[in-house]
Amino acid sequence: MRTQRALNNSNNNNNMADDDEEKEKGADEIIEEVVAMEQWKDKRANKLDLDDFLALLAEFNKRGVHFA
Repeated sequence: MRTQRALNNSNNNNNMADDDEEKEKGADEIIEEVVAMEQWKDKRANKLDLDDFLALLAEFNKRGVHFA
């Protein structure tokens, strides 16, 4: 799995708080961080409603992980 940033070899999102730290992380580390967040750690994909699912995708999108 590759992030959009890795495909473009650049960072187009200048609004990230920890920009340098995020560049060094791989997609697997970013995914682990997101799913370990308090709001997601006890939920399973088949139990998410549409709003939760879209919020989860938005969190990934903020961190540069895009699903096609």
